[in-house]
Amino acid sequence: MSLPSRSEIDNVSDYQFTEISLISERFSERVDIRELVTDVEIYEHIELPYLTGRITTVDKSGFTFAIDFMGGERVEIGLKSSLKGSRTIKKLFYLERIVSTVKNNDHTEINHFRIVEDVYYISNLLNINKFYSGNGSTIISNISENFLNKLVGTNGSDQGDSMKLIVPNLEPLDAMMWVKNRMNTTEGYPFYLFSTLVGNSLALINLGDMLKNIPVNGGRPLLGYQNASTSMTPGVPSSTLNNYQFEESGNIYKLINQGLYGSEYQFYNTLSNQKNKFTFDVIQDLIAPLIGSDVLQGNPVPTVTNEYELDGKPFNEIKSKSITRIGGSGAFRTADAYITSYDETTLPSDYKRIVTSKAMFELLKKDPVTFAVDGIKFISGQGHLTIGNNILVNFLNSRVGALDGRKDLKRSGSYLIYAAKHMFKKEKYDLVLTGVKMGKLK
Repeated sequence: MSLPSRSEIDNVSDYQFTEISLISERFSERVDIRELVTDVEIYEHIELPYLTGRITTVDKSGFTFAIDFMGGERVEIGLKSSLKGSRTIKKLFYLERIVSTVKNNDHTEINHFRIVEDVYYISNLLNINKFYSGNGSTIISNISENFLNKLVGTNGSDQGDSMKLIVPNLEPLDAMMWVKNRMNTTEGYPFYLFSTLVGNSLALINLGDMLKNIPVNGGRPLLGYQNASTSMTPGVPSSTLNNYQFEESGNIYKLINQGLYGSEYQFYNTLSNQKNKFTFDVIQDLIAPLIGSDVLQGNPVPTVTNEYELDGKPFNEIKSKSITRIGGSGAFRTADAYITSYDETTLPSDYKRIVTSKAMFELLKKDPVTFAVDGIKFISGQGHLTIGNNILVNFLNSRVGALDGRKDLKRSGSYLIYAAKHMFKKEKYDLVLTGVKMGKLK
């Protein structure tokens, strides 16, 4: 889905809160607190199956004292973009706790509340100790619907083998993440389970499918420099980033330390005394299969290399770690069928796929960038446009010369939106995105 046009705005302000209502079994009715609220922040993260945030209230009438806040109150937030045709976005949160309280004077009190999406709070009240059978997406969907009354949207790409497992006394969200961590595609892409501001379902999608998605801004890249009227693509208008910051990057030391660059692995079967032993080489096992694939179409040059050497031997060929894990032991094997358990696979090569999946998960976060954008287009309510989607961004390098030769090939390209911070203030709405990618431009 492409972003709506800014020219469709039919209101002066970027957004409006249609509702901020306090709800509790202790109250006879909903309490409208919009006049008290000055700031609302909502956070989305691709590694979290729930939203978090903050609400700031300015109380001049002793309202906070009157409600006797105890930590189980709920707040329903409704907001609507001022873009023409926008739909109202509604989310239910719990006021988890008061982060801080500041008294400006004897009559004014400022409270900062931490809010968490309702599924997070409800999950904390429940416990699962139950047997499940099926592929990962089926098990996760069953847990979510039965315990949290929440649908899980998938794209049907979970083709992993069926497995049997017993959830070991976990709350629902922890159980779902536990199963998700065991999932990967036949190519080794890890899965992500996350919640979004726009939409009522959780999303369960593998990394490969996300990276293949068309960027939400189509052929109109955001520009990390001031002259928005000058596009690197003639005839294609663009807009500038409001701000940006490159985070800590280039950390292959961390990958080496985690055994995800070059290592030796053993998965030990305690029943048969068999050791599934193999070496992992990040270049041969992860990067080589990606070259020329749709996954790297927006950033065709990988951000890891075999050119670093120690005593003439590439880093990726050095067995810098030797890691042994307990694999499956045929717990659910019968005379008629062999259904794998949680940490078990049918083929030795599938154990390497588990390591490849973990390496992709970490490599993706190697060179992150955080940038502020014009957020009004992302909250039209007509479709989800933030985490799990791709966005095109162009940056300039420091060379002086023709514009075409100044594109920063490492930092420019298609970014997967990994996190989003929505900041709704009285005076304006800001959106800060964190983008990651696995390659760079040629």
